[in-house]
Amino acid sequence: MRTGCTITDPRKQKTRLPIPIYDRLLVRPADFDQFTAGGIALPDNHIQKLQKGEVLLAGDGWPLVDGGLRKMKIKVGDTILYEKRVGIEFEHEGETYRLVREPEVLAIL
Repeated sequence: MRTGCTITDPRKQKTRLPIPIYDRLLVRPADFDQFTAGGIALPDNHIQKLQKGEVLLAGDGWPLVDGGLRKMKIKVGDTILYEKRVGIEFEHEGETYRLVREPEVLAIL
């Protein structure tokens, strides 16, 4: 159970952020590199459609019929790949964030 919404992100900055519910992830979008770690160049049309970001907060999971929760596969601190059109983008204290549902994530990087 979460006791509050104050978190410490990897850069040691304390920020009050909205807590995502169910299968939602709070993501800080990051710039997408044109080259993969292996040196493969990605076409421009892929860069325009894809977005990567760092997961700052994750919901508890999706409620099941038996009263339990389906656990989240994506954890806080993971870097994920998703399409730019999914989720809801918003600004909070001058920074841009996005709420993305776990099923909309394409990959964990």
